[in-house]
Amino acid sequence: MKMVKSLLLGTAAGVVAVAGAQAADMPVKAKPVQYVKICTLYGDGYYYIPGSDTCIRIGGYARLDVGWNTAGARTPAYSGTQGAQDRTVSPLSTRGRASLGIDTRTQTQYGTLRTLTNIYMQNENQTESFNVSRAFIQWAGFTFGRFQSFSDTWSLNDSWNLAQQQDGSDTGANGVNSIAYTFEFGNGVTFTIGADERRTKSLTNLSVNSVLKVGAEPTDFHQGEQWPDPYLSLRADQSWGYVAFSGGVHNVNATYYTQSGTAASLATTGVPG
Repeated sequence: MKMVKSLLLGTAAGVVAVAGAQAADMPVKAKPVQYVKICTLYGDGYYYIPGSDTCIRIGGYARLDVGWNTAGARTPAYSGTQGAQDRTVSPLSTRGRASLGIDTRTQTQYGTLRTLTNIYMQNENQTESFNVSRAFIQWAGFTFGRFQSFSDTWSLNDSWNLAQQQDGSDTGANGVNSIAYTFEFGNGVTFTIGADERRTKSLTNLSVNSVLKVGAEPTDFHQGEQWPDPYLSLRADQSWGYVAFSGGVHNVNATYYTQSGTAASLATTGVPG
């Protein structure tokens, strides 16, 4: 009887040992590895680039505009070719747009080093266009590259400035090549010194007969850019909104007259007396 008990206990111990060995050899589910860490320093949507301290955010949009009796699916047909309203005009207008933005930020001993790139693409009535509306670097108070000018005291699509002389024509949509330095005084008050690539409206040389054509835009007769447009801008951002002032210097010179001496004449027919 004792022999039978010993055999049974030995068999049970062997089963337990084998079961224990099998349990130890079974693969254990590993903890999930966070290959891309979330960066919370600059707001939502930022992630650390693997192997670096740089945070990146990628965004963009795609859209389609369709309009009838408009140009670019948005502008009423009241002027230019569209305003002719004849058989050459297509009342159906379409516009497809796409935008891709990349924002990176890195902490340095002189503050945040930021780069921003925005690529803008458009197809309007089967005509392609491409624009880099933002491509700038900000660091230690400096901003240089292509961006909305600090001299634009109003937000996009609500501006008025001497260069354009019309509403909705600041540098926000397409940007301007520029360099600027911003002083921060605290409590939302900043003072900026900068220089923009020159912005002008068309300047017509009235000495040339060919520039005055019905239904045609005038040819630009500005002298080439000699120096950029320097400016000063003061801005205060508060919880109720902001107030801003800016002033600058703009050089406007015409080119030389290009008329070759041709004169318009009126032919008359006389009756012999």
